[in-house]
Amino acid sequence: MSDAQPSSRGARGALQTAVQIVLMLVLIATLQFLAGRHNVRWDLTPAKRFLLSPYARQAAEDFTGNARLYAFYDSQQVVNRRRMLDLLEQFHSYAPGLQYELVDLDRNPGLSKKYEVSRYNTGVLELADGRRLKIRSISEESITATLLRLTRTESRRVCFVIGHGEASPGDSDQREGLSKLAQVIEREGLTVATIESLSAPPPPSCTTVVFATPRHELRDGEAEQFERYIRGGGRGLLLLDPQSPRSFDALLERVGVSSGTNIIVDEQNRMLGADSFVPQVDRFRQELFRDRLGASVILPVARTMRALTPPVEGIRVVSLAGTSESTWVRVDSSEVPSQDVEFRPQVDEIGPVSVAVQAIVERGPDQPPGRVIAVGDSDFVNNRHIETLGNRDFILAIVGILAEDPTLIGMRSEPDADPGRPLTLTARQTRSIFWLAVIALPSLATIAGIVLAGARRRQRGGR
Repeated sequence: MSDAQPSSRGARGALQTAVQIVLMLVLIATLQFLAGRHNVRWDLTPAKRFLLSPYARQAAEDFTGNARLYAFYDSQQVVNRRRMLDLLEQFHSYAPGLQYELVDLDRNPGLSKKYEVSRYNTGVLELADGRRLKIRSISEESITATLLRLTRTESRRVCFVIGHGEASPGDSDQREGLSKLAQVIEREGLTVATIESLSAPPPPSCTTVVFATPRHELRDGEAEQFERYIRGGGRGLLLLDPQSPRSFDALLERVGVSSGTNIIVDEQNRMLGADSFVPQVDRFRQELFRDRLGASVILPVARTMRALTPPVEGIRVVSLAGTSESTWVRVDSSEVPSQDVEFRPQVDEIGPVSVAVQAIVERGPDQPPGRVIAVGDSDFVNNRHIETLGNRDFILAIVGILAEDPTLIGMRSEPDADPGRPLTLTARQTRSIFWLAVIALPSLATIAGIVLAGARRRQRGGR
């Protein structure tokens, strides 16, 4: 009987161990299942390089179809393959209908020939109905643009007027060209075209007419033609510097917008190495942008844009973006002075001020209104500045408002193509870094050394 008790205790112990093992396996399987169903990632990098941007996530969530993405890679580039796999898995987690397959380009000549792919790091999206869309690179930007093209039901064309000396979307000049702007618009699934003037009505295919940096006055009849176009439900975008031709200021007055004869001064937030005439814009209209713009906008030499007083009947003008309270406006001057300027209490205006407005031209019942957006600067979209801080996202958001395409409003990820992209700092940030790294930390180290040395001397009896 004494032998039976230890035997029963051993059996119970073995049973308890087995039950614990089974419960542990069940717990691990449950956690694995929940982790697979609820994918959560943490990215502590400043630029969030290992997470999809909110803009890309929204595009993936809006994709409700079924498709398979073939990503062609180089087997010698192991790190790049892992990056592609991680990126595609993230898209799949937000768009379950988007399947993917990584294909070694060199070892699968049949597939590469079938899909007409001859370059590494490119892909093809094959839809359930047999359609195929080329993807120029396996990157967040390209995949997002491809998904957006599938979710849009109609084509939208942005037409740039170039007959008044405006900057051209085909100009690749490093400083004044708009070729990068045209590229980012086309990546979003829109098309870009140019028209000479508004001597005749814009082509019906143009969903938005753009004047960017005009240098010559409007021709006879163009202002009237533009007003008829807007009042008929058209969409217009005017990017006007402080010294734009006067006829364009008069054009804005026709749609209820007052373009100020002034220059905005921003001494507190000026960029490193820049003067005080490069204001930062960090206030955006909440109901339109919904906190989707995460970075400030830089406007090199800008002026104010406001509602005309008294307002034009039938036109409602609202501010889209404005500067901070630390800015001020140099009134009655559209030229940049050759020396530093000081605030004149009885003349100049204290910020914040509006730099971008939208004029909404009401029409009859069940008719879409005409819209005009005016920005008091054009340089922020040229090839030199469009990738600075939030400039790219801001101009695409404006295009989205005019095209009534909310998918264009959002913060995109930073491009990875240029690893040597310079860091953008304001003068205030630079001063803070200087005082912290050059003055404060060395001073603290020196004080700590003196204190330790004094403590050791006291321990040694002052010797």
